[in-house]
Amino acid sequence: PGMFNALHQYLSSGPTLSVMLQEKGHTVKLYDPLYFKDTTVFDDKFDFITCSEVIEHLIDPQVELANLWRCLKPGIFSSGFN
Repeated sequence: PGMFNALHQYLSSGPTLSVMLQEKGHTVKLYDPLYFKDTTVFDDKFDFITCSEVIEHLIDPQVELANLWRCLKPGIFSSGFN
């Protein structure tokens, strides 16, 4: 399969999922509101976005999820967030 451009949003001291994706050859950018707050990631477009143990910690889920949806490439959909 082709390689993908991904955004991994996490809320922990280590982004394990992003490491596994990179080992498979995918390009991964990171965002964490506490540990890796690089909001420039929201200027890019991604083939997929992963969220690990995040949703229950969002302060303003409507705004923060809208930022993620805006980053998806046209024609991309979500099958759900963890």
